[in-house]
Amino acid sequence: MEKLTDSSDQLLAEFNALTMAFDPWYQYTDDHTVYMKHALMLNRMINIRQELGLFGQHLKIPICNPMTGTLQGD
Repeated sequence: MEKLTDSSDQLLAEFNALTMAFDPWYQYTDDHTVYMKHALMLNRMINIRQELGLFGQHLKIPICNPMTGTLQGD
């Protein structure tokens, strides 16, 4: 049981670090390197949320809404 808690804590810490570094407006960049970096971050955040299951359902991923110019949580 201890390993599961440590693993969950590590995944949560990784998710929080990725959220801090993630740019939700990455889809509108001309730089392919920046686009790929943030697309991979988004993919990893989605995977972490799925790995955490019910514990991860409250985690929000910032997504841009180009129509309103605001951020929304997924």
